[in-house]
Amino acid sequence: MMLKNFSKTSITTIFFLTIFSFVFFAQPALAVDIFLFSAQQELPGDELVVSLGLDTGADRINTVSGELSYDQNILDLISTSNANSVIPLWVEAPASKTPGLVSFSGIVPGGFGGQGKIISLVFKSKIGDKDITKLVKVKKIEILRNDGAGTVVAVKIITPSVSLTNSLDISSVGDTNAPEPFKPILSRNDPLLGNQSYLIFNTTDKGSGIDKYFVIESPVKLNFKSGANLEQNFIWAPAESPYLLQDQTLSSHIYVKAVDRAGNDLVVELSQEKEFYQTWWFWLLIIILILFVVICGKLYRKKY
Repeated sequence: MMLKNFSKTSITTIFFLTIFSFVFFAQPALAVDIFLFSAQQELPGDELVVSLGLDTGADRINTVSGELSYDQNILDLISTSNANSVIPLWVEAPASKTPGLVSFSGIVPGGFGGQGKIISLVFKSKIGDKDITKLVKVKKIEILRNDGAGTVVAVKIITPSVSLTNSLDISSVGDTNAPEPFKPILSRNDPLLGNQSYLIFNTTDKGSGIDKYFVIESPVKLNFKSGANLEQNFIWAPAESPYLLQDQTLSSHIYVKAVDRAGNDLVVELSQEKEFYQTWWFWLLIIILILFVVICGKLYRKKY
């Protein structure tokens, strides 16, 4: 009888301990929701936008990378946009390096939790179909948790609610803000570009998204405000990063202009900090020292 009561008590205790352990110690299986939606942006002509969004739920993430594919028989990719993206720092800015594919990779220092937009793709449809989300697919996606260990988070592709997509949608109407400030980088360590000097540049726009870039290489320093028309002698050259410089002597003043889809622009100048031996005063000092040594030598020989 005692053994029977003991067995019942033991079973009850083990049952409640199991429930307690599950509730307080078990880690919930978290998944990040990924979805595509057709944005309702005000765009020129018949351009259409498909955006990639996410909902991290109770999780926090710090890295997103992946590929989107689209039907080339129906869609022409016009541009990509990272306007209002939750990704502030791009390891690989969204771009199409292979026809029919758009790849991207970015990080979120400090992590991100909640709902947000990752990237947008701007298309022109050959058949005028306004519902083009079915023609774009998430080919692959990898998201890392903000846990210091780079844990891969489970991903679930969903059909989003209208309220969710409306909250993430953006419009170029009323966008009067210029693109975010940026610093062009000068480099020449690329065998594919013949080890010639080239520019690397990239920025974001929180309103309507970056539309295009331009570059000027001027023999004289230019003074102008963002958006001002320059002299006819200087024409903005359409540019993409990396941009191979025309003046390989690097004696020109170099300016890069970023323009968003609402027409706002920002102009920045390449900062070409020279080494001390590349400055005119260094060589003037060298000449003075040489002349001083020569004159002192002649005076010394004349005296003795």
